[in-house]
Amino acid sequence: MCVSADVCLCVVFALAVSSSFFLLLNSVAHWINYERLHQTGGTQLNWLVQYGVVPAPQPGQSPVPPTVSALSYQTIPGGTGHAMVLCLLLMYTSALVIVRSPMFEVFWFAHHMFFPFYVLGCVHGLAKILQPPDFYIWVIAPLLLYLIERLIRLLRSKQSCIVLQAIAHPSNVLELRVKKTAFNYISGQYVFISVPYIANFEWHPFTISSSPDEDFVSVHIRRAGDWTGALHDFMNPEKKLGVIQENMVNAPNGKPILLVDGPFGAASEDVPKFEYLHLWAAGIGVTPFASILKSIKHQIETGTAKAKAVEFYWTNRDRSSFEWFLDLLQYLERTCDFLTINLFFTGKSSAKDQQVDADGRDAMTGLEARTHYGRPDINAIYAQKAQEYQGCKVGVFFCGPPVVSKSLYAACRKFTDVKTKTKFKYHKENF
Repeated sequence: MCVSADVCLCVVFALAVSSSFFLLLNSVAHWINYERLHQTGGTQLNWLVQYGVVPAPQPGQSPVPPTVSALSYQTIPGGTGHAMVLCLLLMYTSALVIVRSPMFEVFWFAHHMFFPFYVLGCVHGLAKILQPPDFYIWVIAPLLLYLIERLIRLLRSKQSCIVLQAIAHPSNVLELRVKKTAFNYISGQYVFISVPYIANFEWHPFTISSSPDEDFVSVHIRRAGDWTGALHDFMNPEKKLGVIQENMVNAPNGKPILLVDGPFGAASEDVPKFEYLHLWAAGIGVTPFASILKSIKHQIETGTAKAKAVEFYWTNRDRSSFEWFLDLLQYLERTCDFLTINLFFTGKSSAKDQQVDADGRDAMTGLEARTHYGRPDINAIYAQKAQEYQGCKVGVFFCGPPVVSKSLYAACRKFTDVKTKTKFKYHKENF
C-alpha cells in the first residue's frame, strides 16, 4: 500500500498529541511544585532568593515565601511557561476540522503561534535555576530551514498572474484559468493561491485541474468557507453561471489579482507508473482526475502512456455537481477506448432520472454509461476485480472525504490476494 501521506499525517498528529500531553504534564508538575514552594522555608527559601525567584528581603528581615500566583506569572519560567501553554492550546484547537474547515483564517493565524512558542522556549530557562538554557540548540536548525523555505516561496510567488477566465459552474464551483508562463507541473499536483485583495497573507492549496499539455493552468474552487466565499462573491457578485470574468490582472485596489506558488507534489503523481488504474472521486474530489484523464489521453495518443485500462468511479449526492465535469466525460467516452466510467448518484432521484433517452443515453448525464443509484458496494466491486486482474498490479487513487477513503483502503487491503497475485496499491488525498 502506498500510504506515505497517511504516515506523514500520523507522525504529525502523534507529535502534536505527545507535545500537548508532555507540556500539560510539565505544567501540572510545576503547579504542584509552586504549591510546595509557597509553603517552604529555611534553606530552600534562601535558594529561591539566590536565583531571583523571590525578592531579597530587607536587612534584618526574613524572606517572604512566594505565592502560587507570583510563581506562576511573575517569574521567567512561570510566565513564559503559561504563555507557551496558551500558544499550543490555540494551535491545537484551531487545527481541528470543525474549526479549520469553516474558519480557515482563524486556523491560519493561530497556527503561526509556533514562532512565539519557540521564542518563549528559548527564554524559558534564562533564570538558570536548574541548568543554563539549551533549548535554542534544538530549534535553531529547524527554524533556519523553515525561514529559508519561506524565503524561497516568497520570492517564487512574487510573480502576478493573468486570470484568462473565471467560470462559474453549478454547485458553487468556481473555475479560474490562469495564463501559463514558465509554470511546469505534473497531473495531480497542486498549487497554493493567494488573492491579496481578499487576504494579504493567506495561501490556500488547490489541485490543478488542467492538463500539462494545455496552454493554461486551471483550478476548481468550491465555496466551502470564509475565504472561498469571499472569492466567489468578489469574482461573481451577480451569481451568474458561465464565463463571469476575463483577462483580469489587477484588483480594484491596484494589487495583483492572483498570486500562485507551486507546483507541489501529490499522491496522484504515481498514476503513470501503473498499467491498470482505478480512479475514485467523491464530490469535488473529482478535480485532480480532470487533469489526470486528459493527460492519460494525450499520452496514449502520443504513444508514451503505460496505462492499458482505466476505470473511473465518481460518487455524488448533488445532481448539479455532475454538470461541470460532464462535458469532459462525454468527450472522453466518445474518444477513449481505454476508459470505463462508473457514476454513482447518492441523492434523491425520480423514476424519470433513471430512464434512458431515445439515443440510449443516460437521462441524467447524457452518457452511454448508466448512472448507478445509491452508494457503491466497494467490497463487491473489489471481490470481482481481484479475479479480473489476476497477477496484475492495480493503482487505486482516491480523492474525497476520509470516511470513503477508509472503506476503499480496507477493500484494497482485503482483496490484495496472495493466491490470485492481485495487488491493489492504494493512494489517497483527503479534503
